[in-house]
Amino acid sequence: MASWQKMREYKLSLPILKNGTINWVYIESLVEEIINSRKNELNKFFASYGYSDCSLTDIERQALTDFSMGNVHMQEKTIKDLFSVVKGKRLTKANMTLGNTNFIGASETENGITNRISNSKYIHPGNLITVTYNGSVGESFYQPYPFWASDDVNILYPTEKLSESQSLFFLAPLRKKGKRYAYAFKWAKEIMEQDSIYLPVTDDGSIDYDFMENYINALKKQCIARLKASNIF
Repeated sequence: MASWQKMREYKLSLPILKNGTINWVYIESLVEEIINSRKNELNKFFASYGYSDCSLTDIERQALTDFSMGNVHMQEKTIKDLFSVVKGKRLTKANMTLGNTNFIGASETENGITNRISNSKYIHPGNLITVTYNGSVGESFYQPYPFWASDDVNILYPTEKLSESQSLFFLAPLRKKGKRYAYAFKWAKEIMEQDSIYLPVTDDGSIDYDFMENYINALKKQCIARLKASNIF
């Protein structure tokens, strides 16, 4: 290990002036140029998805208010009535070939992506939800692109067509329900199908997909607006 005493002797390559002093003006201008370049790339990315303007609509603002004030009627819905639950397929590292397809494993980070492969036998289409039932039990992610899911993951195929925002709404209640299961008590397919989660409903008891869409869209805009206002990028 590098002790502090050893680190004090390390040397760094830095830009210098003719007199041998560090060129701090150049360093500052270079870093500023990099930051501005990243900001421009980020703004172009957001613009390509229609988020040049992050102003909330009246209905999106109302959705945030209703949820924060507890004015949203929630009701339990059985998972098997909402999704067809499909168990992922095992793929060992020895049998993986590198590629561009996301491999979803039992991970709680990076949207569950643990590798990128070119294997194509058990590929699921995008716009689906993955839920880890073994390892990081209950971790739920929206997968926008085609993927292979490991046998530690369940894939949820919706019974009704969902938008990205509607799919994202399901992640929090799924994670909350999944946390009831420890590593020793896996959230297996058969158990998951019988479980239920709380969702917003209309007066007639049907799922309020419009509210889900507006609420998540509002959260997206708020997050993007904070990113744009920050100095992170």
